[in-house]
Amino acid sequence: MSELKIKTVEDSKTEVSHLLFSKHMNSAGRLFGGQLLMWIDEVAGIVARRHCEGNLTTACIDNLQFKEPCYENDVIVIIGYVTHVGRSSMEIRIDTYVERPDGSRHPVNRAFFVMVALDANNKPVEVPRLKIQTIDEQAKWDAAEKRIEKKLEKSRIEKLIDEKNGSCNEHQIINDIMIIIFVELLAKNIELTNDLSRCNGKTILRVHLQDLKQYILSKTTYLTTIVHTR
Repeated sequence: MSELKIKTVEDSKTEVSHLLFSKHMNSAGRLFGGQLLMWIDEVAGIVARRHCEGNLTTACIDNLQFKEPCYENDVIVIIGYVTHVGRSSMEIRIDTYVERPDGSRHPVNRAFFVMVALDANNKPVEVPRLKIQTIDEQAKWDAAEKRIEKKLEKSRIEKLIDEKNGSCNEHQIINDIMIIIFVELLAKNIELTNDLSRCNGKTILRVHLQDLKQYILSKTTYLTTIVHTR
């Protein structure tokens, strides 16, 4: 087996600009969201192709929301680059800006794409490793790891609810989810304590129970939403 290539973020970083015309506008006179989605998907595909040097497919898109309106004759600038790689997957961050006549750029959108590299038989194939060269790149890699962990946790919760749906009540589901959360905390060597004086930064991270309560509330906000909508 040949050794995998190692690439940098700059190797596949891509910037594309578009001048907006009336055909790109919606009925309210602003940039049509579907048009922007098509453009950023193209940029994400270019970035991923430059990194993996092969075929690929879009696995998922996160965080597509407008922060700044865009109008006819505005210039849209789309910048994409790799933030994280797995075995066959690549996370691509896309930042979109509207460029004013004075050259200033204002954020319009930030999206994260997960792209998967494919071989000739459309099977996932390994991608080049990503060489982290700066503190900023490391921070973005770490943030991507947290997003991946959050997606896995969400998937586990949804799977449990699907399995339990119709066989128990909401309180039982929440109780089962609480068990998952405690197990995850224990797996991360987090110790629970009522005594703040014991939280002295030793080898094992200690979490005060009041902080745990807030943590659980943050988890169950999502949980109770999906329970009530099923």
